[in-house]
Amino acid sequence: MKSLKLVIVAIMIFFTSNCCKSQQVEFQYIKNQLVIPVFIEGKGPYKMLLDTGVDPSVIDLGLTKYLGMHVDSTNFGKAEGRGTDVIKVYPVKINELSISDKNYYGIDALAMNLGHLGEPLGVNLNGILGYSFLKDKIFKIDYQKHLLEFYNSRSELEASFKGEKYIIHFFYDGEDRIPLINKLLVNGLEFTGSVDTGSSLNIQIYDHFLDTYKINIDSTKVSRIIGARGNKKTFRSNIESFKIGGFVFSNQEVTISSIKNEDQLRSGNIGNRFLQNFYVGFDYTNNELIFEKIGSTN
Repeated sequence: MKSLKLVIVAIMIFFTSNCCKSQQVEFQYIKNQLVIPVFIEGKGPYKMLLDTGVDPSVIDLGLTKYLGMHVDSTNFGKAEGRGTDVIKVYPVKINELSISDKNYYGIDALAMNLGHLGEPLGVNLNGILGYSFLKDKIFKIDYQKHLLEFYNSRSELEASFKGEKYIIHFFYDGEDRIPLINKLLVNGLEFTGSVDTGSSLNIQIYDHFLDTYKINIDSTKVSRIIGARGNKKTFRSNIESFKIGGFVFSNQEVTISSIKNEDQLRSGNIGNRFLQNFYVGFDYTNNELIFEKIGSTN
């Protein structure tokens, strides 16, 4: 009986040490986009973006056909986002999705053609991990080491930060599930921005706020960005300063673009080109973000 108890204890210790470990996933960082290897319905690996600015998740329409997933061709909507093209989207369910050695089940998604998004990256893009996947996750992005780490608790996430950190609550604007943060400063003036790991840009400001942040349209240069609905004309300029917590960044490039709903809460967007200055923690269970500037460790 004593030996049986020892075996049970050993099994419990082994189970505890394995079930509670954080999960590290190496990603490709291509043109300021996080490309994650995943398996879907036991097949893969497939390339999916990690995008905090998308709700729900997305899977390539061609891949759904290859995997034999059920897609109702009579039930469709239209993609929203940057660009002017009309692109149909179809609601689907990803029954099983695996990242490294962990499985996730029953993920809501939209099926659409993703060729126009993968082509500029030089990859065959198979999907996007959005809010429907991230909504209950706690994770950190290490842009330097190209590591995404999922944690089982908030305490584990906080313990992974070693330097000066800034913790800020994020919130949503109505039904839009992209994280918003305020208490930011653009040229010394308050700024509310979305934190968007699906954006390859630095800082984006919507054009109806040009006067607010004292940006001269004559100083802008024409550029283009690619979104869910194709190409969109934008402008580039620079701001004197951008402040988040105690971290101040001078002479920052900004992208100026229009937005359909000018009544929304955010003044702009923060993309990977700026976020890569930090180790960034996302706690969707408590609606909080943690920023630690790279190189701030004592």
